[in-house]
Amino acid sequence: METNQLTHRRAGAENPWGILVLLALGLLISFVDRTSLSAALADKSFVRHFALTSIERGWLNSAVFWSYGLFQMPMGWLVDRYGVKWPYSVCFVLWCLAAAATGMVTTLSALIVMRLLIGVAEAVVVPATYRYLANNFAETQKGTALGIFSIGGKMGPALGAPIAAWMIVGYSWQLMF
Repeated sequence: METNQLTHRRAGAENPWGILVLLALGLLISFVDRTSLSAALADKSFVRHFALTSIERGWLNSAVFWSYGLFQMPMGWLVDRYGVKWPYSVCFVLWCLAAAATGMVTTLSALIVMRLLIGVAEAVVVPATYRYLANNFAETQKGTALGIFSIGGKMGPALGAPIAAWMIVGYSWQLMF
């Protein structure tokens, strides 16, 4: 990409570093969502509530990744076609609603559906962020920008796991979701 094109595109983003921090927070939230089920699966009342076998626990824990992996390419296409803002915004709302609804479901099949929906919606995070980086950061800034974004993927589980465990012990697995 020519420098003047990048300058023109960067002019559209008022504060690309601030938006990058928001994208990193989105990644952090998506990793907290993924970690929350692991914490719930360690809770005996959660396992009893759904009468989960060890095999069902494995299927349930991997459900988010089935749809997440399958929808990476379609989400990349959406971002290429419609930009970052709207696909990311819609998916963020959907994954938050599905995560919250997870605490309200009463059957294993509904629980799996919620996890699949979370995976579909979260699949936008990486393609949208990479598109944003490509459009708004100079080549000499992309390594730093990607490093900032990657913090969310590490801090999500680091913060999510102990907070989820605390919420389950202090309140309930339903409230934790």
